[in-house]
Amino acid sequence: MLTHGRKTKRAIVLFHGLTACPFQYHALAQLFCEKGYNVFVPRLPRYGLKDRTSNALAELTAEELAAVMDPTADLAAGLGEEVTMAGLSLGGNVAALGGQLRSDLHLAASMSPAFGFRFVPNLLTPALTRLLRGLSPEIYIWWDPINRENFQAESGYPGFSLRAFAEIYRLGLAIQALVEGNAPPSQAQMVIGNWGDPAVNMGAINALAEAWHSRSREVSVYFFPPFPWLPHDIISTDAVGANTDLTYSRLLELLTTYP
Repeated sequence: MLTHGRKTKRAIVLFHGLTACPFQYHALAQLFCEKGYNVFVPRLPRYGLKDRTSNALAELTAEELAAVMDPTADLAAGLGEEVTMAGLSLGGNVAALGGQLRSDLHLAASMSPAFGFRFVPNLLTPALTRLLRGLSPEIYIWWDPINRENFQAESGYPGFSLRAFAEIYRLGLAIQALVEGNAPPSQAQMVIGNWGDPAVNMGAINALAEAWHSRSREVSVYFFPPFPWLPHDIISTDAVGANTDLTYSRLLELLTTYP
């Protein structure tokens, strides 16, 4: 999904999350567009297929996800003089990778990156990743076990293979290793979290923020408070518990007013 097209002063890349697709950003992208941004929302590998009930993510790999970042950044460089790369959850992993590898990014903003489960200690994530990778790709989890394929989310699949989680965590572990050993080359970095998030590991998110902060003076950190409660998906207009009036206004403030 691309809004505008001619090169402007600013462009923003928005990566979607697990089981979602570019439509996840259909409303937020328009708000960035109204602020003069060119907006590019790429479709991650194996996502956004017409058959929503296929087990399309069963063979997803961390390598496929990582390979999206460079060509996306190259394309975005043609859309704006200053490029922000942001993403939610799985997309937050890809955005963090951009912050760690691309010196031409004006800002890399990782929103609730998927580095591990919320209530699993971060030190157990490598073992959990190996365990999930060893499972059959046929093990499929419905977001809504009752309604199953009739789950009405507009922006993606009604379920996923557990193996996909393992590959997302593999990417997260690789990014954490990069962050621990090297200063981020991007011009500025931002970490956005959500204290009410039931899905992702807060310790790992804090570790990313602290590691970036120890190596760069251009780091900003913001966490949505636990009240009012917000879901993991703070972007989709149809997410259960969505409060996009609140989240969109704050995200626009954070991502557009950063120097």
